[in-house]
Order: sequence, then C-alpha cells, then structure tokens
Amino acid sequence: MELSPSGRIVLSYLEYEHLINGKQYVTFKDIVGNTGLSQRSVRNAIMELRAKSLVEAVLDLDEGRHHKYRLIFKNLIDVLPEAPIKRGVYIIDVGIGTFSNMTFKMYRVIRGSTVVLHTPSVPRELLEYTKCTCALDTLTNYSLEKFNKLIDGVYNANGAISIVADLTLDNDLIEPYISLAKAKMHLFSVSTINPITLGINMLFMNKEDKIIIKRGNLNIKLIGTNTAVQPRNTIKAICIYKQNGNIVIGEPSDINGFRVYIIYEQATDQQEKIRITADMDDT
Repeated sequence: MELSPSGRIVLSYLEYEHLINGKQYVTFKDIVGNTGLSQRSVRNAIMELRAKSLVEAVLDLDEGRHHKYRLIFKNLIDVLPEAPIKRGVYIIDVGIGTFSNMTFKMYRVIRGSTVVLHTPSVPRELLEYTKCTCALDTLTNYSLEKFNKLIDGVYNANGAISIVADLTLDNDLIEPYISLAKAKMHLFSVSTINPITLGINMLFMNKEDKIIIKRGNLNIKLIGTNTAVQPRNTIKAICIYKQNGNIVIGEPSDINGFRVYIIYEQATDQQEKIRITADMDDT
C-alpha cells in the first residue's frame, strides 16, 4: 500500500506511541508536536490514513469538539515493513490472544520466521492473519526428536523458528522444547498483555469484577472477589492474592481477603456476556 511521506511519518508515530508508550489514542496536537510536521501536513496525512482505513477518529470528550486518533490495527498488516530477524528460536506469548492484543513486533517476528509452531490453545487463524509465508504447524505434531532435527535444519539455513503459545496455560507443554532449543540456538522472548498481568492489575484495584475473554474454543475468565470460587471442569485455574505484602500466584486455595482467579475452560454454546474494560483494551 502506497503512502505519502507525511502519511508514513504519522503512521510510524502512531505505531511508536502504541508499542513503546502504550497509548491508545493521540491528539492532533500530539501528532504535530512530536512529528515536526505542519498542521496542514498532519491534517492531510490523517485524511489519507482514514481514507485507507488505517486510522480512526473519535470525539475527545475532554476537549469538546476536538478528535483523537488511533490505529485500526487489523488493517495494518499490509503496510508493515518487512524486517529481517536474527537466527534463533523466538518464544512468543500471545497473552490473552486477541487480534487487538497482538503487537507489531509479534507480527514482524512471525512474518520473518522460517517455521512457526503453535500450541493447540492458539487459534490458527490468529497466525494466518499475519499473512506470513512461513511453514505453519502445531507444536504437538513434533516429537522432541523431530523438533531437534528441525532446529538443525533451520540453524544451517540461517533461519528462525517461532513457538507461539499462551505461556500462562502452555508453560508445561513447551518447557521441554525450550530446553532443547536453547542448547543449540539463541532464545528470544516476545510478549504482550497476558492474563496474569491483568489479574495483578485487578488485584491492586481491589474491586469485585469479572472479565471473560473468548479465544477460539477457550474461555479465559478473570474473577476478582472476596469470596471463594470453586472452579469446575476447568483446563487450568490460577489464584492471585497478597500475603504478607507479597503477590502470590498459585493454585486456588483457602485464603482470606480479596483474590483474583484466572480460569481456563472450554467455550460452550451459551456464552456469558463478554466485557473487557476500556483500560485493558490494547488496540
């Protein structure tokens, strides 16, 4: 997709604010002040990016009639510059695993990899969305012996392997693969907001709340509560709470006070209402 020089500058600035500073929205004044472009150039660039559905504008309620701008992440894949990545094995934690939660760095690493292997908990469409030309397969299709041969082949070809997983859920599954990989190639870590990060945020907010995130055939529930929850028919359950001023992350147990449960379970036809608060949206 062709963009004007000012359009490319504004797009790069928005990417920077999203990736480095974690800002969802920026104002017109922010763009002018931080890009060095004239107001006219910024205005034309925003019009161009909006026309190509790369940026959207929303009314800034704090500033009356002014607008603020954010990236339309799902439409950016075709304009991301290709960037070579170093030879090695990349461990990519998809976190909550929604499209809006995937970062540009994740997409660039996946697109630059020779082979991408994902755990069963990661929906294949999440990776196909990157439009990578790499070999794509499920990690569990590879025995450790077969994976060892794959490492040798990719290493000799000066390539890279990405293992895409939900590290909160899949840690035990991928651990032997990581142990094997680090004996032969450099390991790199790429991550984003994960359920444990959200759970710790909820813990400090100390407010009873419930968040449900649907990913493929999984439901990820985060429940902040002062009362015990008895998880049933779960794939995995974790409890986060404070003890003697420290944060404890472990299996659900009998504790007093506020705690946050992270529960993985199979999604059903009857879904509860999904609600993700605005400050947790990483779009």
